[in-house]
Amino acid sequence: MQEDLVINTGIFKKKFINMELYNLLSQLKDSDPDRYRAAVFADRNSRNNLNIIYGFHYELAKIPEIASDNLVGSIRYQWWREVVDSIYSNNSLNEHYILQYLSNIIIQHEIPRYWIDKLIDGRERDLNSTSFSDLNEAKSYCRNTSGTLMKIATKSIGINPNEGVLKAGEAWGLIGLARSYKYYHKTMLSNINFNEICNEASDIYYSALIDLKHSPDKIFPAVAYITLIPKFLEKLQNECDKFASKFVDVQSANKDLCMNHSKIAEIYKYFEEVPLTTSTKQFELTKNVRERILRREEMFWNQPTKDFENSYFKKITDQFIAPVTRVRLTKLPPKKDLLFHVDYDPSYAVRVVVPIYTNKHVKNLFRWNGKEENYFLEHGKAYFLNTGIEHAVVNESNEPRIALIFSLDGQADIQKFKNV
Repeated sequence: MQEDLVINTGIFKKKFINMELYNLLSQLKDSDPDRYRAAVFADRNSRNNLNIIYGFHYELAKIPEIASDNLVGSIRYQWWREVVDSIYSNNSLNEHYILQYLSNIIIQHEIPRYWIDKLIDGRERDLNSTSFSDLNEAKSYCRNTSGTLMKIATKSIGINPNEGVLKAGEAWGLIGLARSYKYYHKTMLSNINFNEICNEASDIYYSALIDLKHSPDKIFPAVAYITLIPKFLEKLQNECDKFASKFVDVQSANKDLCMNHSKIAEIYKYFEEVPLTTSTKQFELTKNVRERILRREEMFWNQPTKDFENSYFKKITDQFIAPVTRVRLTKLPPKKDLLFHVDYDPSYAVRVVVPIYTNKHVKNLFRWNGKEENYFLEHGKAYFLNTGIEHAVVNESNEPRIALIFSLDGQADIQKFKNV
């Protein structure tokens, strides 16, 4: 077994026994590169076990893609259940190339039967394109698939997985849903918002790190790939840094808008922007606020700049259902503030704020029902902002607060939340 599998991990062998296993590892490098690369850090026996487990998972995960219809897919999953039953019953095995290796791992490491069943059941859910009812159902799916897979992988290298392993796998599964959101936001993910998924994944990830803190070092190859989760935030910040020299004052960035809204320059005195979309329509000057609202000026700021078209920011805004307008990168310098103001009722548009660089000394203030409340908006998360409530931003820190801000023409995204 070892000789079969080591071939494709970079160790030269003149002779190899099983071309099917060789091809499996080649497929894993392409179809599951993050787990494959993490497994390289394991010793030879553990690496072989991990790759067999991932190969088994690959066989399950590809069924919805290769099955001609759902009935054929269900029959294939049932075939795997019967094969697994043979392993646990010590009956003769089918000649499928991976089964003998899988059987050895299951028996040697006493992997519970219900873990394998849960993984098969979870993957069979992929045959059904109907939407998850809510985030909790999606989380359950991720625990049954990515979470259970990580538990099996950890057990296969001789470690009893704790709750942190299941959490880590669940977080990885949620990130997988976020990565594929643009493909499934109208089907299986239609009841869940992209940012809701990312925020939950982030929270579970950091909780998992605490639980995994005292795990043995040997666990690393089975869980290491989850450390890629913060890369989403890092990519966001790296993209932001590309625009560092392009910030200008609000009046320069929004000449037409400032002409029609005399208070903008005063309210946003210290604000700087990089416009990522421009207006496609010129409006006549008017001081009539109601008229400006009725003609929906901001909704015409939908022409992407070249910088925006080729940026990671565009990938973020593409995740939303409603049309995205007036996209800009904003900066509030240290020790400066954005005065209290009201933009418009949220029935007109929905404002989204994505802090990129911020800290606990940046106050996001809201005046509501006679009270003034302060909220901390964490970096890397997206927030729906009710611009019909009087609000302000005060930066008491020594660092600039930078955020991606845009509007949504419609309520489709915010309606995904149960408690808005």
